[in-house]
Amino acid sequence: ESDPARVAVDPHRGADREREAVGADPREDRRRMARPELVHALVPSHRPADLRLVGLERLLDVAGPHLLDRAATQANAMGAFVNEEAMYFFAYRDRGGELLDGRGHWTLTFPAGGLPQLGEHGFWSLTMYDERNLLVANPIDRYTIRPDTPGLRSDADGGLTIHMATDRPDGIPEGNWLPAPRGAFNVALRTYQPEAPIRDGSWFPPGIL
Repeated sequence: ESDPARVAVDPHRGADREREAVGADPREDRRRMARPELVHALVPSHRPADLRLVGLERLLDVAGPHLLDRAATQANAMGAFVNEEAMYFFAYRDRGGELLDGRGHWTLTFPAGGLPQLGEHGFWSLTMYDERNLLVANPIDRYTIRPDTPGLRSDADGGLTIHMATDRPDGIPEGNWLPAPRGAFNVALRTYQPEAPIRDGSWFPPGIL
């Protein structure tokens, strides 16, 4: 009879199933994993816009046999939650397909009543990353904007606009400015305790302009 403890940690358990799933021997699969575009291609895009939904529920709970699936999970949502706990949206381009660059001035505007719908203890955040997916050093030490960001102001019509640029745009409240690097960047909108409209796809973030 097998020792359950040994079975649970045996690194060779399921090796044949894994090779079958990837359709190649382990050396070939490692070569494929070395190409980032193959890993990122596994992240589903539910809208042809700039913000891509990362819903990795099919990859959770168990490691699974597929090395590329596991790589996609770790590349985009390390320590990923089930969708009831959190869902993330990533943007590398604006609504028109142009790559985001801090030398420009970009905006993400939620219309009145259009902020993410969250549970009682939920919150959202928008985090800035440079082209290496690292946080961006800036003069005001701000790396993310969330509902409790000091000085964050709503628009006159009740909406909310977040401005992304290397330098603070003229006339913009400091609380609404998310500093960007002087070059390529990407942002992640994270929603914690998302309600049904986010989970079923009927709510989706507006495009970046």
